[in-house]
Amino acid sequence: MRTVIIKREYKSLLAFLILISLFLIIRQNFANNIEVLYNKWTSIQYTNQSLPWVELEKLVSPYMLKIRDIERNFGFLIIFFSILIFSFLTTKLKSKNEKISLFFISSFLVFIITDIARGIEISIKEKDEYYLSLLIFLPFSYFIYKETITGQKIDITEEIKNKANVNHYDNLKDLNKLLEMDLISQEEYNEKKEIGTKEKIRIEMKDTEEYNLLLKSKEKGLLTEQEFNTKIENLISRKSQK
Repeated sequence: MRTVIIKREYKSLLAFLILISLFLIIRQNFANNIEVLYNKWTSIQYTNQSLPWVELEKLVSPYMLKIRDIERNFGFLIIFFSILIFSFLTTKLKSKNEKISLFFISSFLVFIITDIARGIEISIKEKDEYYLSLLIFLPFSYFIYKETITGQKIDITEEIKNKANVNHYDNLKDLNKLLEMDLISQEEYNEKKEIGTKEKIRIEMKDTEEYNLLLKSKEKGLLTEQEFNTKIENLISRKSQK
């Protein structure tokens, strides 16, 4: 019977939370600035309705240009965060093909966001209702699912065996020293050595055919819990005497 544990990592989840929080804060600042400019723009239009369109356009033109500048800068922000996300996630990929695939996915998402945004003549604040810009964080979902939710299965059977062997031989060394210094009797030495040997065998035997057959028989109801334990102890005793 193999011993398998599930190891979970939280680096991708932590990076995602930090980056998306920072992105949302900056994006909201862009949206607030546009809202202020847009309100000034509409206010000028409302209070100067009697002016000819040419004159009115001169009054609102500076605000229109500032809004366009902010929207352009917002596009650069999307590209900048896309590069940050791509750079972080590529450190988790080993093969060249995986890195190339991630690059094309990230590029495609940026293209989709900017292309849709250009086709909608509304402010960033209104665009944010659709959360288009958050698509750049989509690649994180795969890594968070794989590393944090599902986790990685690790077989630690050999590690447990190696640790048991190290502990066993360390204990034998200590027992030999105790015996050499006449701090324990030969009988005590033999008794404690046998206990240590049996414990080592108990750990190692869980990966043997005999143990798995006995366990399977118990699970099927062919052996009771007491019969199973008795047979395991007998098996350990036989192995320790070899």
